[in-house]
Amino acid sequence: MYRGLFLVFFGLFFAACGAQKNIVEYKPVEVNKNADLNFRVMKALNDEYFMKYTQARDEYLRLFEESKQSAFLEKAFLLTLLNNLDNKEEISVLAKEYMNQNIALKKLVVLYNLQINDLEQAQNLLKEVLQIQKDAKNYELLGDILMQQQKITEAFGFYEMAYKINISEELVLKMTRASILLKQTNQARMWLEDFRNKKGCTLKTCILLVKIYNDAKEYNGLEKIYLDLYEISKNQTFLYAILELFDTQKQYQKALDLALKFDLKPDMIVYFYQNLKQYDNAFKLCLKLYQKTQNKSYLLQAAVMEFEDAMEKKQVNKNVLESVSKKFEQALDENTEALYLNYYGYMLIDYNLDVNKGIELVIKALNAEPDNLYYLDSLSWGYYKQNKCSKAWDVMTKTLHDKEFSASNESKRHIRAIQKCLKSKK
Repeated sequence: MYRGLFLVFFGLFFAACGAQKNIVEYKPVEVNKNADLNFRVMKALNDEYFMKYTQARDEYLRLFEESKQSAFLEKAFLLTLLNNLDNKEEISVLAKEYMNQNIALKKLVVLYNLQINDLEQAQNLLKEVLQIQKDAKNYELLGDILMQQQKITEAFGFYEMAYKINISEELVLKMTRASILLKQTNQARMWLEDFRNKKGCTLKTCILLVKIYNDAKEYNGLEKIYLDLYEISKNQTFLYAILELFDTQKQYQKALDLALKFDLKPDMIVYFYQNLKQYDNAFKLCLKLYQKTQNKSYLLQAAVMEFEDAMEKKQVNKNVLESVSKKFEQALDENTEALYLNYYGYMLIDYNLDVNKGIELVIKALNAEPDNLYYLDSLSWGYYKQNKCSKAWDVMTKTLHDKEFSASNESKRHIRAIQKCLKSKK
């Protein structure tokens, strides 16, 4: 774990310490005193460029020994740590002698201590660095070291100081993690919202916000977060999450508006048309989809929507019944779902169009779903229409255990009719 910690942290200081290919800064010297210095520096840089890191490191060390310029030692130490070269301990000892003169060397000693898992020493040295250089990355690194030591409260404090200097996604995620570990969800939410207000949504920060809102069952504001997530990702999953949210809250008009605006799945649009009792719009869309795809399920849905629209308007007549029946007859096959078998079957029974065929269709639906109360009710009603009152009652009794179902208006109407039939038989 600590090896991984070192590799992650190295990037925090790398820019400050100088990239590998940067020109080494050294004090100018008189040419007649050391005429080959420039040549040797260029040779070291050339070796470094061609990844001859040990040769480059050794040349930088020789340059340091001769000139005592700490920039050469810094470069040698950086190459050693970055490329896991030998003699790290010896170079670190040397670096400690000069680290109070060179802040970058002190940072490299911090990184060396991280590499050898000496977190306490790394922490102490980094606090010394912070007295001179109050940089966000230094605060963040100290917070990371403290997190590794399970000193979560202290770590959070340093993350917070870093965040105040430099607002970044990485920092706010670390602060969120620390807050959650401290069981301070409200604090995590506060910082995530602060980041969102100042920098906008990112996938990670706003997905965390969504989880916090959902866990707290605070649904206000989720719509905007989901929309932000969609805008940055173009992933329609976030739009469907909004639809689910609206559906749960029965905000069908808002759901329909969103589905139409973003041209979402037509089945969803049909669903919301249906919940809003806009059966005519649902019918037209289903018919259009059938004509486009020749998918029989859309023709079945069109038949249902046409009939529901007529019932809603109290305009069920011979023409409507013929039109709906024609669509069902055209679409029914061996793969038809039980829902449609029962729907058409019940219509045939209830309107006395073909009671025998209606019963056959309902029985097929019951073969797929034997305990479905609606299908049992349809079958019972079919037997009643055949004047088989006892048989109708035997089927109806299988639904009476469900008080809510048996209390529905249609169920009560059927029960009364069948009981009246039984009495007349007696």
